[in-house]
This record gives sequence, structure tokens and C-alpha cells, in this order.
Amino acid sequence: MKNIYINYIASQLKKPTGFIGHIVSNKMQKMNEPIYDWMISVLNIERAKNVLEIGYGTGIMMNRIVSNYKNVKVYGIDFSKIMFDKAKFYNDKYIKQGRIHLDFGDLLSYNSSIKFDVVFGLNVIYFWNKLTPYFEKIFSLMNTGGVLYLYMRDTNDFKNHQMAKTVIFNMHDKKDIRTKMESCGFNQVNFIEMNLNGMKCCCIKAIK
Repeated sequence: MKNIYINYIASQLKKPTGFIGHIVSNKMQKMNEPIYDWMISVLNIERAKNVLEIGYGTGIMMNRIVSNYKNVKVYGIDFSKIMFDKAKFYNDKYIKQGRIHLDFGDLLSYNSSIKFDVVFGLNVIYFWNKLTPYFEKIFSLMNTGGVLYLYMRDTNDFKNHQMAKTVIFNMHDKKDIRTKMESCGFNQVNFIEMNLNGMKCCCIKAIK
């Protein structure tokens, strides 16, 4: 029974749905608060015109980006209808200004006539069973010289967590991530490490 419950919560972390999804999404937003500020400091937004966020959740981080960088437009793709609705409500002002553009759907099916200078995602890589299709898709969406940033918990630090042991989460080691990114055309793959409130984490950075 315990394993069923943990797997259910893990599935909600991946794709919030229904009443429980609202509760989980609010908790995720609170837990991710220190990550938002750190990631914004890591992202090279100053010269970017078009940015893509994968799995935008409640839309907090994209809101902060457009609030702090006046010349950037942020696009987003998320496959949770709850997250789409919340992000749409939270970013209504910037959506009306044409500075935030939200899509509801799966990344692998996402198409854009715009090429992105920066692509980023928080806590999404766990839910990619096979990395190569996602890396190939992201690569195709980016401008030459564009930068990809993916936040994740340190694998060695996270692997013993009960969520990491579920069928929902996929633990990818750094060597495998680097190898698959490079095979898809990315270069200068490196891992920016940080300790946030006692939690070891890293941001994967790669350049097209």
C-alpha cells in the first residue's frame, strides 16, 4: 500500500491532475523557491531574445525573468492542464503584452517557428526515460550558440530518496547525460554544482 501511495505522489509530481494535483503543485512551488533565484543567476539571459521553459509549472520563474529582463520573450511548454491554467492566470499581464507565450502539450510534439537562444527546465529530466529523443528535440529548437540549462538533484544525493526509487523517476548519471548530449550535437557540456539548503544539486549546461 505504501508503494502505491508513493508512486501516486510521484506521478503527481510528474504531471499534476485533479484536486491532489492542485495541492502538489502548490507544494512544489514552495519547495522550488530557492531554485528559482539560483537558476536565474545561472541563466545567461542578458543577450537572449527568445527563451523556452520546459515544464513551466505555475509560471513563477518565467514571470521573474520577464520582470527583470525587459527585452526578452519567454515561451513555455507543459503537459499538465493544471499547470497551464495556473501559469496562464499568474502571467495574464505578460501574456496580454505578448512577452509570455504558453503551450499545453508534450515537448516531443512541440513545434515552433522561433529558434531559442536559451532553453531551460527544472526537475524535468527525471521524467525522461530515454534522454536522446528529448535532447534531439531541444537541439532542433535552438539557435546555433544557444544554451541549454537543466536543473536536477545530484544523482548520488537523490538516489536513496523514496521518490527516486519509484517507477516514475529516472535516475540519469552525469556521464550518461554528457555522452547522450554530445551524441546529439551539444558541446561544452558541464555541471554547475550548488548546495541549496543542504540539498546537493546541479545545473547541466550545454551549448548548441
